[in-house]
Order: sequence, then structure tokens, then C-alpha cells
Amino acid sequence: MAIEPKGIIIHSMSEYITRDALKWLRRFDKEANTYDGKPLEEFSEQLHAPEWLRLSRLSVHGFIAPDGEWIEGLAGPEKAAHAGKSRFEELNGLNSHFLGFELLVPGLNDYSQFIDKIDNQSPYSEAQLNTAVSKCIEWMQTYNIALTNIVGHSDVSGDDVRGEGKGKKDPGKSFDMEAFKGRVSAKFMDPFS
Repeated sequence: MAIEPKGIIIHSMSEYITRDALKWLRRFDKEANTYDGKPLEEFSEQLHAPEWLRLSRLSVHGFIAPDGEWIEGLAGPEKAAHAGKSRFEELNGLNSHFLGFELLVPGLNDYSQFIDKIDNQSPYSEAQLNTAVSKCIEWMQTYNIALTNIVGHSDVSGDDVRGEGKGKKDPGKSFDMEAFKGRVSAKFMDPFS
């Protein structure tokens, strides 16, 4: 189903996720040790982020690898399952209103390593940020999206929306949204900068 995009959500996730994380999803059968009927040991030990999202039945419009490569997800402006319970101004359920992409945090990270990296280590490469800036400008121009409508997942799906301790944390405290928007604005105004 196509949407009329009103904004962009910046997400982040680990570049690779261990197959054992499938045990936390609803379709895991503890007794049979299967996920969607397939024995757990038949999955790769490390699942690449796009494969993980596919298996978890979530989706996003793209991924930005640590080297800056854009990995296509759902074609925009298809409705993706990326925002979950979310709110921005008067809009609720932002899957129906926003495009989204994932900045991939390098390597295989468990959840605590991932949170430490996005909060304390600035894991995003210059190449990733450059691709993110370019993608935001492309979508802003294509769908007439305002700069103010570029948000982080935590901005629209935090504890204030999901409940105490249940909010999203990405793209993390180390991601300076205002500086990022400044880069988008500068590049938008002067594409040769």
C-alpha cells in the first residue's frame, strides 16, 4: 500500500544479529526449537540486518551500511512496518505517514553493546552520514517533506509514547540530530557543498 510521505524516521540497528535473537520473537517455538517451523540451527549464525527484519516481519525503506552503501528495502512510498507505536505532532501510527531507513552499527552486537555504541561511541561513519544526507534530500525533494519532519525513532516512539522503559532508543544519544539537519540544510541549499 502506498503512502503520502510526510516525514522521515532515522533508525539504527546492529549490522548483524545472532540467530539466537530469533528466540525472542513470537514465531519461535521453544519446545521444538524452531522459528516459523524451521529448526534454529538451519539459520545462519549471524543474520544480516535486512534478513533479520524480513524474518521478524518488519520492514524499512532502506539500510545504510557502515561503508555508506545504500541497501534497498521497500520501495518508497510503500507502507513499511518500521515505526510501530509512534506519534509526531497530530499524527499517530507513523508507518502510514513516514519513510524510514536504518543506519547499521558495525559488526555483531548484542543489545547492550548496541545501546552502548549508539549512546556513547558515535558508531556512524562519515560515509553513512553522507548517504543519509543525500537520501533525506532526495526524499524531501520527491515528496515535499519539510526539514523539521526528519526525526529519530526515539523522538517519535519514546517512553512518552510507548510507556516507561518501553521506548525506542535509536539512533541514540551519540547521534546529533540538529547537526545532521544542519548538514541536510546546507547540502539542500548548496548541492555542490
